[in-house]
Amino acid sequence: MAGLRLPRKVIVGPYTYSIYCNDAATAALGSDFGQCDTERLEIKLSHDKPLQIHQEVLVHEMLHAAMNVAALDITLGEGVEEDVVRRLAPILTMMIKANPQWIKFITEGV
Repeated sequence: MAGLRLPRKVIVGPYTYSIYCNDAATAALGSDFGQCDTERLEIKLSHDKPLQIHQEVLVHEMLHAAMNVAALDITLGEGVEEDVVRRLAPILTMMIKANPQWIKFITEGV
């Protein structure tokens, strides 16, 4: 991730999640690219992936955290939740990247 720094923390609803992207996180993930632990408030990312994958996987894991805040993880069940998150993450990632003025407008006054 040359030139860009992965945030150490992200806020999802009332919770602050710590982000780990190191050898230990990568080993714990096995073949997965990321994981959201809603009990420990941790997001782990595999460190050996390109920037674009890191960006989408972080959005993906944050969507899991948002589903937990909204109790949709319970309502939808694990399989359906993963399907919804998998479909939304690339779209949301592209919306964020393609619309910097929108992000600036949304974060105005923060």
